[in-house]
Amino acid sequence: MSIIFSLSTPVEPIINTFHFLSIYRICTRIKYSNNSYTYRSCIMTSSRTIIGAVALTCALAPICWPEIRAENLTYTSVIETAAGKLRGAVFRTIRKHKVYSSFKGIPFAEPPLGYLRFKPPVEKKRWSGVLDALVQGSVCTQYDLFNLTLIGAEDCLYLNVFTPHSDFSNATELKAVMVWIFGGGYLTGYPNTEFTGPDFLLEKDIILVAMNYRLGALGFLNLDHENATGNAGLKDQTLALRWVQQNIREFRGDPDRVTIFGVSAGSSSVDFHILSPMSAGLFSRSIAMSGSAMNTWWPLQSRLESRMQEFAMGFLFGFPSFSKESLLQSLYEADARTIVRRSTLLLFRPSVERVTPVGNQRFLTDCPVDLFASGKYNKGPHMLGTSSLEFLFFLHGIGFDTAIQGDLLIKSVFSPETRDRLYELLGKLFYHLGPLLELISFLAHNVITLLPRLLLRGFLEIFTDLSFRLGVDSKQQLMAQTNDQYPIYYYESSYASGIVKVANEFLNIQGLGHAEDLPMVLYVPMVNVSLEDPEANFMIDRYTTLWTNFAKYGNPTPIEQQEDLGFAWPDSRSTDKIFHINLETKLESRPQGPTTGILEKLGVGTSRLLNFCYI
Repeated sequence: MSIIFSLSTPVEPIINTFHFLSIYRICTRIKYSNNSYTYRSCIMTSSRTIIGAVALTCALAPICWPEIRAENLTYTSVIETAAGKLRGAVFRTIRKHKVYSSFKGIPFAEPPLGYLRFKPPVEKKRWSGVLDALVQGSVCTQYDLFNLTLIGAEDCLYLNVFTPHSDFSNATELKAVMVWIFGGGYLTGYPNTEFTGPDFLLEKDIILVAMNYRLGALGFLNLDHENATGNAGLKDQTLALRWVQQNIREFRGDPDRVTIFGVSAGSSSVDFHILSPMSAGLFSRSIAMSGSAMNTWWPLQSRLESRMQEFAMGFLFGFPSFSKESLLQSLYEADARTIVRRSTLLLFRPSVERVTPVGNQRFLTDCPVDLFASGKYNKGPHMLGTSSLEFLFFLHGIGFDTAIQGDLLIKSVFSPETRDRLYELLGKLFYHLGPLLELISFLAHNVITLLPRLLLRGFLEIFTDLSFRLGVDSKQQLMAQTNDQYPIYYYESSYASGIVKVANEFLNIQGLGHAEDLPMVLYVPMVNVSLEDPEANFMIDRYTTLWTNFAKYGNPTPIEQQEDLGFAWPDSRSTDKIFHINLETKLESRPQGPTTGILEKLGVGTSRLLNFCYI
């Protein structure tokens, strides 16, 4: 077995500056015999020291790509898609060892290069021969904020398909389809299986699709110009959904049962597809986890901000003028990595399009709060929810740091040989960066960890209200008022496992932070959820049953399953209660933080001003 350290990006960066200083991932690539495939597992950790140690051990590339060797692979039969033929490989799930077929790196669009940059994606032209869909496509160009290197490529519009079918020649049953949209603040992220694997969901007999989309300036630059109208990354997602409609039947998926789901910025993307006329008819159900297009933590990009970004980009690229054409020409000629590097501090996000792109239609025509309030959106069964203490995610680094200082985490994760090497690297890092790292640690521990626990809990509740709960709750209420046909299932997650549970113990605070329920739905090796733990396996089964039931039937607890499940999850339109997911499920009153009532009375959640729509 060989272990290779590398550094990867977190679930949702740039939401809070402290997050950069506290949450890191140590990733290991472990080779072992399983159809000659290389798996990688990651441990989520933090410390003022770990980030540098990992960076010292990285081999330039921040992502450990899987290695595929042709020998001993079992290939799938050849699939005929609209753009050409392809074949994948057969594997088994990590937990229950169920057989599934994997198709990776399927191109769904032409590379958005040259004059296609910033524009809506163009459907992939037909290829000849049989494409071996064995290796994931490149991640989209993005900045790795941990080791200060640029990764990925502009030619990145690929998707992966995973299906429990292994023989497509005789399969007739069409299975429900779930389409995963990753988060990352629209600045970073990727759908690679080393980060979010399909295993748990495939064990529930559904098909999973995961796509890439453009990020940062390349995906969201809005110049109010017909060749740069914004939202290119969301239009990438839309084209991927169109690909699903056109081709998923060939993988024995049901195009009439397509559920889109995402977490954090991926959850906001789900909302934008609900609101977009471009996405109408491309999905039937949706799940929004820990995020909303109405969240104040990552508001819609305002018109004023777009103009400021336009001026800043002009200055950065030598055209500090008001000529959009000159700026665009300069950006067309620039290298993609140069664009990303120079625009790193400019936070690009979805925006209302005021100009119609050439040969296309506008993705987002109005402010989300107005579209939800007016009922002008794509209606269908919807599931939404938050973690019980979202903002806790940004303090969990302190808990990990305390564990690191006590050697508990290192000793519980790494072999003696690896530990010795790690300590050696930590020593080198302290020698070079010790004073700066000590200052960061001092501020983190003395300003936050020494707060009285009651005060700290209140701090977390307030920022959970402001950053997440308010936007999600306001959206649910608007949808309930404007939709009299389809159910809305509203939940709160609080089950903590693995390393999250360790961090809670060191912080002496109970709760579940932002996106920390994701490892119960997708296989996320980095969080070190023990697959040998009966309790964790029970909760994985609970979450995946609820999520896939919704994808299959439009109801997480169908009547015929309620006796076996031991509970029913009612439509939130008919109750003021919320479904609480933990070892014991229960219906509770809507979560009320210390500021929830005040903010609702002030109308903050539905404020057009705070949603930045008219600035």
